[in-house]
Amino acid sequence: MTRPKLTYFSASEFGMWWPFMNADLLRKLDAFREAWGAPVQLSPAEGGIGREDDSNSQHNVLKWREVRATDIMPEGMDAPADRERAVRIAREVGFTGIGVYPNWKPRPGIHVDVREPEYAGHVATWSQLASGGPYLSINEGLA
Repeated sequence: MTRPKLTYFSASEFGMWWPFMNADLLRKLDAFREAWGAPVQLSPAEGGIGREDDSNSQHNVLKWREVRATDIMPEGMDAPADRERAVRIAREVGFTGIGVYPNWKPRPGIHVDVREPEYAGHVATWSQLASGGPYLSINEGLA
């Protein structure tokens, strides 16, 4: 599969997952970074880019035969207004799955993916306020 030419990310940032990265996901990550206007770090957490397990996660290369999700940590996403802006940009560039994680370390982040939407225009959204905690409405993560 041909990978798009990226302006803001390099193959090395995706590590072993690069050959499995969904091309649309990569294009949207680059568009997000352009619109954000500041560096966007890929999550250093295990499974933050790709993973191999028995879940339905969009990160799961075994399930989808590609990586359709990435967890990112946009620089300067510290306040609720910044999280709202990140979600707005993620929607504008066309991500179809967006999760807000204000308590990630080393800094707050969001999950973005290119899942098949349930219907045209649908975007799956959620938040999680504590590691391993319940999934909540996205509004909880924006507060």
